[in-house]
Amino acid sequence: MDFLKNNQELKIIPSEIKGISNGIIREIYPQYFTVQLDNVNDDLLRIGDHIEIIVPMKDYMIRFEVQVNLIDGNLVHFSLPKQFRRIQRREYTRVNVNIPVKLREVNNSNNINSIIENLSGGGMKLVSSEDFDIDSLLEANFSILSRKDINTVLKVLRTDKYNSKEYNLAAEFKEISNVDRTAIIQLCFKRQLELKCKEFRVD
Repeated sequence: MDFLKNNQELKIIPSEIKGISNGIIREIYPQYFTVQLDNVNDDLLRIGDHIEIIVPMKDYMIRFEVQVNLIDGNLVHFSLPKQFRRIQRREYTRVNVNIPVKLREVNNSNNINSIIENLSGGGMKLVSSEDFDIDSLLEANFSILSRKDINTVLKVLRTDKYNSKEYNLAAEFKEISNVDRTAIIQLCFKRQLELKCKEFRVD
């Protein structure tokens, strides 16, 4: 687990997406490791909780689950992960959604109300009342769950006629903060898990 090392930055993700915190690994021991967090929310992070951690790397991310063993101010002791997953950018989980989004072409003041049809940590597919040229840059503003607005810049990769009045756009994130991308990825993981649970549910 060479991704666990002193001074490594990571993202702590409690069950509520709005509680995402940045952290830095301070010490690593045989049974646990300590992380200094920039924000410890007692309502979202409790001893005994199992939470997810994402470690952003240059071309991929590491995702794993750990248990909260001890909280000492802004220092938190976590159990060592039993397993982890390496996520390449092309492997971002994509899920179907129905999220309103405001689009605005960069350097243009006109907002266009659109709908995100599917979403991933790498980009989105949406329905828009206006067509755009390939490689156009669009400012996008939308919200997921209880999280504050997410602001990003999209690059249009593909456009198709949806119906007589609307267009399908496929776009990738050109500019997005690590916290916002992490929140989107977490939403996608949760939606995917919900779908799997429904498949195995017996009524």
